[in-house]
Amino acid sequence: MAHLFEHMFFKGSRAYPGPEAIAQAVAGAGGSLNAGTIYDSTNYYVVVPKASFAKGVEIQADAIAHPLFDPAELRKEAEVVIEESNRKFDNAPAVAFERMLEASFTRHRIKRWRIGSNEVLRNIRRADLLAFFETLYRPENIIVSVAGDVSPAEALAAVERSFGSLPRGELRKVRGPPEPEQAQFRFGRSEADVKEGYSVLGWHTVPEGHADEVTLEVLAGILGRGRSSRLYRAVVGPSGASTVGASHMTFEDVGVLSVTASLGEANRNEVERRIVAEIERLKRFGPTAFELAQAKNVREASLLGEIDTALEQAQMLSQLEARGSYRDLVGQVAKLEALGAEQVRDAARRYLTLDKLTLYQYQPRSADATTASLALERLRAAQGQALSMPEVLPLPDVRNAVRIAPSDTPLETFALANGATLVVQQRTGAPTVSTGIYFRGGRPQETPASAGITRLMQAAMRRGTATRDGETLDREMEFLGARLGISTQDDGFGFTFNAMTRFYEPALRIAADVLLRPSFPAAGIAREKSLQAAALKRSLDSSAERPTQLYRAALYGDHPYGLPELGTEATIAAIDREALQRWWKSSVAADRALIVVVGNVDARDVKRVMEEQLAALPRSSGSAPPLAPPRPPLAMKESIEVRDRKQTAMVIAFPAVPPSDPDWPALRLLQSLTSGLSGTFFAELRGRQSLAYTVNALPVSFA
Repeated sequence: MAHLFEHMFFKGSRAYPGPEAIAQAVAGAGGSLNAGTIYDSTNYYVVVPKASFAKGVEIQADAIAHPLFDPAELRKEAEVVIEESNRKFDNAPAVAFERMLEASFTRHRIKRWRIGSNEVLRNIRRADLLAFFETLYRPENIIVSVAGDVSPAEALAAVERSFGSLPRGELRKVRGPPEPEQAQFRFGRSEADVKEGYSVLGWHTVPEGHADEVTLEVLAGILGRGRSSRLYRAVVGPSGASTVGASHMTFEDVGVLSVTASLGEANRNEVERRIVAEIERLKRFGPTAFELAQAKNVREASLLGEIDTALEQAQMLSQLEARGSYRDLVGQVAKLEALGAEQVRDAARRYLTLDKLTLYQYQPRSADATTASLALERLRAAQGQALSMPEVLPLPDVRNAVRIAPSDTPLETFALANGATLVVQQRTGAPTVSTGIYFRGGRPQETPASAGITRLMQAAMRRGTATRDGETLDREMEFLGARLGISTQDDGFGFTFNAMTRFYEPALRIAADVLLRPSFPAAGIAREKSLQAAALKRSLDSSAERPTQLYRAALYGDHPYGLPELGTEATIAAIDREALQRWWKSSVAADRALIVVVGNVDARDVKRVMEEQLAALPRSSGSAPPLAPPRPPLAMKESIEVRDRKQTAMVIAFPAVPPSDPDWPALRLLQSLTSGLSGTFFAELRGRQSLAYTVNALPVSFA
């Protein structure tokens, strides 16, 4: 009901009647809007230019206070929500996680498919929705948060004018039954048309505001956040998982700590064994001083990263206020700083037990099935194996001579001595900095025989340098609360990292080491090849990625734009160390580099440390040969792949022009007219005919 009401929020109100009127009014004000429903709340947001602030508040308030709930629109929107549900059924990791919750909880509402069943959705009537609205959408249950370029007085006046007229009514929150404490192991499994399988382990924990909440958040970070986490180092690899991660989520009356791994079916038992063994190691010995400091830095960086933009600030304010008070953010940081290793070990011992565990296995068709008793027997054996103490590591050098931004500035452009271009924007606010180091070329030089080499080169570069092995590199970077990411584009590639300002210079030192001195170790290359092959399999299961691969292959053929970013199993297997070294030497060049830095950092300090750290970045030996434009097809082409899915995903593509062409702005304008909640495609295919959940136009920009 909450999710369906979220959709009906956009379908007309007293001041903005008509199914597209609200979205069009926001678009006309130069803004955007959307909403989201999770397990215990719904949020609606509007982002508008400063000049349209009051108008944005007015539109949002009228939509919430005076929805029309047109019966015909309600019937159509129920079908749209069903399409959203179908899309989620085709998302393997989401299905695996929600089915773990269904198996884990016996009475609590979190066990239900969050979007709602098709039968329920089709039988909700206007009177039902109106009663739900009148029960819960009352002023004392609504939090309005404002962030951005507006004064407190302006914000208060606009909100008072628009939301102050809402009638108080009677708030009636009727919660479902509480969940009994779990006292025995639970198990579930199912099959689907997927190339890779998933194992999801979940434990009941604590609700929001509990004294152990921050401890469990740090515990999840030590276990499974980043490439230097315990689970990644112990579980991911050719005989283990393709991916693994841990998270802790809390709601008003329940909490869940989960571990999710994607894997080849032959490795499932080994993956689950390693996960449980590593958790047992943490319970027995606790975290090291290094791990605890790293997890605290990661959590602090995550909190700061969640208040970077005006929208993120507004969302954080409302979430904290719903949990108690927006001032609690300071309390969370204080608890984080005071947390000790014994508290983390004690929490692992109390919560991460087999009698509180639910294991869910999501498998490819025809995979061997197991039973709850056999699964539990294997996990008990993993608990009982001999375990050694984790390695005690020294804390890394975190000296930093980069200052925070003295003021906000426009973009500043600098030419570095080696030929690279540096663009910096100082932004005061949260003490964080985002950096991207991008290079022209890479994929445009790939051929059908070398497809995927640019992506593999980038991944292998992070596996070791002349001064650091791969584990040291990951460990030192993640100790700073940062992660060196890779970005592979059609006409270039890049490396990115976000860091707290106080750790910016040491993070840049590590990134520069990767760019300048990669060692391409054989073991690291082998590991990355197996991970890239697994990522290729996952892309074949994606309803977003797979249609894109098919249309580009049909439209561009053997041209680089038609080749898969991840390559093929054959091309990945054929790439050797020498090929990767040659690709690096020809691609990573200063005169092809654009470095972009945005955040709370002094621009002059950034220029100085960039000159120091990247001085050895060489210029290219010569310009890359110009990329021949792809030949447009002479007739319509069609590519069809049949999978057992709830939905059909479809791409219709037309050859167009590059961004340098005079017609490019017209294509961008056409995109704006046809896409988004106020777009013509959305209005017709979703709004009027309920044929699709998502529909967008996207001009793909090739050089």
